[in-house]
Amino acid sequence: MSLPIKKTFWEMKTTEYIIGISDGHDAGACLINGDGEILFATSEERFTRTKHQRGVPKHSLRHIKIMLKHKDELDSIRLIAIGGVFRKEKRLLELKKYLAQEFSGTPIVFFDHHLCHAASTYYTSGHRRSLVLTLDAAGDGLSGSISIGMNGQLITIHNISYLESIGDFFASITELLGYRPMSDEHKVASMAAYSSEAIPDEELKSIIDYDITTHAFVNKLEVVGFRATKKLSYLLNKYDPFVIARSSQEHLIKLVMRFFEDFHDQYHVKHVSFAGGIAGNVQLNMLLREHDNVDDLWVFPHMGDGGLCVGAALEALARLKLTEGSRLVAKRLKHVYLGPDIKQSEIDKIIEKHHETITVKQVDPREIIPQLLEQNKFVGLMNGRMEFGPRALGNRSLLANPTIAENQRILNDKKGRPWFQPFAPTILAESGEKYLLNYTDSPFMTMAFRVTDSALKTMPATIHADKTTRPQTLGEENSFYREIIENVSTTIGIPVVLNTSLNLHGDPIVHSPKDGMKALKKGLVDALIINDLLIVNKF
Repeated sequence: MSLPIKKTFWEMKTTEYIIGISDGHDAGACLINGDGEILFATSEERFTRTKHQRGVPKHSLRHIKIMLKHKDELDSIRLIAIGGVFRKEKRLLELKKYLAQEFSGTPIVFFDHHLCHAASTYYTSGHRRSLVLTLDAAGDGLSGSISIGMNGQLITIHNISYLESIGDFFASITELLGYRPMSDEHKVASMAAYSSEAIPDEELKSIIDYDITTHAFVNKLEVVGFRATKKLSYLLNKYDPFVIARSSQEHLIKLVMRFFEDFHDQYHVKHVSFAGGIAGNVQLNMLLREHDNVDDLWVFPHMGDGGLCVGAALEALARLKLTEGSRLVAKRLKHVYLGPDIKQSEIDKIIEKHHETITVKQVDPREIIPQLLEQNKFVGLMNGRMEFGPRALGNRSLLANPTIAENQRILNDKKGRPWFQPFAPTILAESGEKYLLNYTDSPFMTMAFRVTDSALKTMPATIHADKTTRPQTLGEENSFYREIIENVSTTIGIPVVLNTSLNLHGDPIVHSPKDGMKALKKGLVDALIINDLLIVNKF
């Protein structure tokens, strides 16, 4: 008679959960189930209103506890997975103390920073086999990695030290140009389109280059961070800021493409998954997507450190499954409406507070928003669950008429952004080929596209100086938002809206009705729509 097999600690049921946490730059938390479905994910900055909030994501975790308590499933948390290994003593003690208090007795595991980036993009890609790239400034002593994702398992084949960081190079350029490193790199990429001059290649190679024999970037400065910025200031002080931006952007792209081609030549994998801060460079992503050796490029929507919580949770689940003799199948992420919904009590509270200075009317947003855009009004839209990641995708968005070129200047003024920053469109997916060259679906605004002549003529407020745009192509993942744009097509003649995040410059994307009301009161929008309520200022 055989004895019953005792269940191991690692076995996990579909109805059990893993919490993922990142507590560093852009802290956040997520919840996944035993099938690898992301049930909830959010960044702490949305609650604290501090951009890239660091520290234990207490507000995010509180929402997860409420969600599980509501389902009477708090006892079903099997594991807490932490993204990133290294922490100073004080930070680690704070994290351990909080978790012991709020999730007593729950096992905790830590995963390497770049492994979490790799897991976040591979397990959400839908690729059975994928070449997985991660690149950023630094994390756990590394600045990049190459892995092969294969049959539900990640195999790391190469990594790059923090000293040889292409991400730190670009962050130092960002700081040199007067912007916030590891936050404002997109501004440098936007500036790049406005210079006809460039720094000679040899000068840039004397700063950072790529060595095909060691498969690594070579940092000739031999320092990183503020010391690198100081050296760059001395080396590049004779150049105009726009020349520096263009040259640095082109050099970054050239080196990363060489890095990619080096490993593609070795492994011949045509499905590519990409994450880490450098994966936020949409012009780079466009060239990777268009490469002859790439059949499909997947960029994880929350590609920066805010996505580490998801990577940690998915890597933990993948390992659990391997110990059970099964695999975590990589499934394509369909949407990122993964944050909290809007509470009616919060709506009522903010309306009561401002009732003397606002007018509130119940409306059908699918009908009223197209009419407002036709009148060239700027509309704040708050509906449903908040997006996870750096892009507003119709649930916490500022919408405008894309056919009026002047709206780009007006909106930059309203948001307090530099004049050269572009805005993005949301385009119905079935109309994508009319406006975007080399079309493929891009639902998360992670890639730039070259545009058609039709786009140049009809949606000028969303076209950058280099004749590219960074679209959200909208399929069936948000039916409410789709209906708005379908009706917009009738009023302004194209199935496109200008879609930017609903926030003042320097603030995180809005979370609550209170945040939305601030945008209305500051004059960022002419009208604020929260669910089915139209709110405008009386004065």
